[in-house]
Amino acid sequence: MARKAIYVIRNGEVKEKRPTPEQLEDLRPFWPDRASAQAVANSIAVGTRTYYYKIVNGKIKRSWSTVEVEPTKNLFTSKQQLDEHLSSMAESIDYTITRGTISIFYNGKSYNITAADKRFGKLKKACLNEDNAAILDLVDLESKVKEVSGVQNGKVVMQGHETEKGLTKKIVETVQADPEVIRKFNSRLAKNPSKSAKNLLKFLNHHGCCFLEDGRFVAYKYVNSDFTDRYTGKLDYSPGKTVTMPRNKVVEDPNKPCQSGLHVGTWEYVRSNSTIVAVVVDPYNVVSVPNDYGHQKMRCCKVESVVQIKSLIDKPVITMKELKDLGVKPNVILN
Repeated sequence: MARKAIYVIRNGEVKEKRPTPEQLEDLRPFWPDRASAQAVANSIAVGTRTYYYKIVNGKIKRSWSTVEVEPTKNLFTSKQQLDEHLSSMAESIDYTITRGTISIFYNGKSYNITAADKRFGKLKKACLNEDNAAILDLVDLESKVKEVSGVQNGKVVMQGHETEKGLTKKIVETVQADPEVIRKFNSRLAKNPSKSAKNLLKFLNHHGCCFLEDGRFVAYKYVNSDFTDRYTGKLDYSPGKTVTMPRNKVVEDPNKPCQSGLHVGTWEYVRSNSTIVAVVVDPYNVVSVPNDYGHQKMRCCKVESVVQIKSLIDKPVITMKELKDLGVKPNVILN
């Protein structure tokens, strides 16, 4: 049985095609749905091929037709239309808002922000205003961490040193609250002339060591009941006092414990003592973090005593006012 002929025009010339039944079925999608296979075989195409792009199950397929094709939401008659669609899809953000959670879907990733997160209110407002830039700024923490600190081999880095798990979590939480805090901390640490950066990061890895908004950090010191230091009894660490000593008088070698310097520690290191003050330290003023005691104490050349305290600070970032408000309230003597 002779094959039915179909005709197409290529480069202005009519070309005859005699497809097999299988080939004919392959050609059928390029004709109006109302046409039967027999009608297609007996028709003469009066136009050149029209190429189009269709998105099927997430994949792009390029096909052609000898009749006019109408664009749809998943079918595009030019490469430009396809590119514009893909660009808009890349920039689109879907979200769902419930009383306790906002779920963001963007570029193949999902982000869930709970009502306990400080970003919740701002994010909800950004979603309702369809402010895509603000939404991404609030949820894309990975990019922010890379910007203010750095990421190397999938780990957060500071001054070229990879951070450990506790500090990494703290940095991410701090970036959530205010990315500028980490930027300011890094700026202060970069100016430190001592070789203490790597061990300082190990010190900050401990629970209770949090950042201040200006880039300094909070540590702890145990003192006598009159707030003088336990070693000489001459240095006054009363809340509000700043204690200093010449930097060149502080022993920098981390392999030498219990040497000259203004000593502060982590909460774990000081918590068994009766009188403890929370102190604020500039990363620039950290001279040495000894290798002993699990990097839980350090020697500084300047320390600001802020408030007497009874428990560790369990948050990544704190303001000076919040820190002072945590202080032990003096007893009131009634006459």
